[in-house]
Amino acid sequence: MLDDVHFLTAADEPQLSQFYQTVCAQQAHDTYSPDWHWGVYPNSTDLASMSHQGQMIGGFQDGQLVAAGRVTRGEQADYRSVPWTFPVADEDVAILHLFAVHPDFRGQGVSSAMLQAILKTLRDQGRRVVHLDVMAGNLPAEKLYVKNGFTFAQERTLHYQDVGETLARLFECRL
Repeated sequence: MLDDVHFLTAADEPQLSQFYQTVCAQQAHDTYSPDWHWGVYPNSTDLASMSHQGQMIGGFQDGQLVAAGRVTRGEQADYRSVPWTFPVADEDVAILHLFAVHPDFRGQGVSSAMLQAILKTLRDQGRRVVHLDVMAGNLPAEKLYVKNGFTFAQERTLHYQDVGETLARLFECRL
């Protein structure tokens, strides 16, 4: 299914930007979406910076980027007061952001395969827990995360740079 999963570099940036442009354009046709706005969040400048910082991870099939996400280390400020089931030291926390699958590869198991590869990579790096948020109402995303070992922690309003104050559901996965 996925030939390769690795952290992205400058060489991957053109494909990464095109990937997120395609994902964002597809949202108009999706019943559920994270409501990202290409050029605001995400944008090519931020994606390049995230890649240079070793935060972007991609899944490839026959040389094509078919899934991607951003992984950061340390608890996110908005998450600090959440009553997590698995409290750990800040440096043991990974946050997953911008997780997406190319529209042409949806419904083929790519999302679970990519998510499991990300979890394995984080476990191998010594992380102990992964946190993430999903905009309330994005039931397919919630179903994916629960199917792959995440548990619901709390619902709260978060500020997203592209859509403002939005109700989100927070999830965690013990590694």
